[in-house]
Amino acid sequence: MLVDNNDVTGDATVTEAFFSYRPTAPLAPGKHTFSAVARDAAGNEARGAWSFTVLQGEKLIRSVSLSPADKTLSAGDVLTVTMNAVPGGKAHFSIGGAVKNIPMAETQAGIYIGTYTVKTGDSLSKAPATVAFVSGGKTVSQAAEQAVTIDAGPPQKPEITSPKANGRAGDSVIVEGRAAPGASVKYTLRFDATLLIVPVGGSVSEGVVKADAQGHWKTAAIPLSAPPGLSRVTYTVEAVTVGTAANETSEATTVQFTR
Repeated sequence: MLVDNNDVTGDATVTEAFFSYRPTAPLAPGKHTFSAVARDAAGNEARGAWSFTVLQGEKLIRSVSLSPADKTLSAGDVLTVTMNAVPGGKAHFSIGGAVKNIPMAETQAGIYIGTYTVKTGDSLSKAPATVAFVSGGKTVSQAAEQAVTIDAGPPQKPEITSPKANGRAGDSVIVEGRAAPGASVKYTLRFDATLLIVPVGGSVSEGVVKADAQGHWKTAAIPLSAPPGLSRVTYTVEAVTVGTAANETSEATTVQFTR
């Protein structure tokens, strides 16, 4: 991570779910640049860059605080974010890269408050709580001094409503079901069969879909393919709910069916 071409990676917080950097001293007024480079184990590289401007002599946000502070949150706990800023603006807050754009209301002149109720499956370690504030045509952001840690256990497993267990499908199948509203559901579809007397199998499709506000999720139509010459072909679809931490998933729900 580079700020104005200075390497700040050693002073940043990097997790599987997000990264953040808080300057050790206020940045000077004017334009600044930020860039990040990420590499996977195979050496593949991705880059991103953007710029921002620090305004001189103008403090639209005075403070951002959290309640409760310095506490590991569990499912059902309510995090309250309070911002003191100039009156008449609009604001929302985000936590790390998982909880995004929660609206804040101006409860009295210059005091903006928003809340987030921790869901089962939320998992974040020392994530920044950042407020984005719009006032007079300008957009500014500021993070609370405290970080947020959430340990709410694994997410609830999803339900598969179609196809039905031991049912039959045509040349393609749409997998759908129910999960927590807004949850990400990862699905895999594979086949198992017999070639002469030898068991064989393989992957058909996999992906991630998002549940809507009512908790309904569905895939696009997936062609049901398998190599020719096979007998006793069955298909198994598996679905898990993906937690806010990249490596955390629910228990799996599986359904087996045939063509």
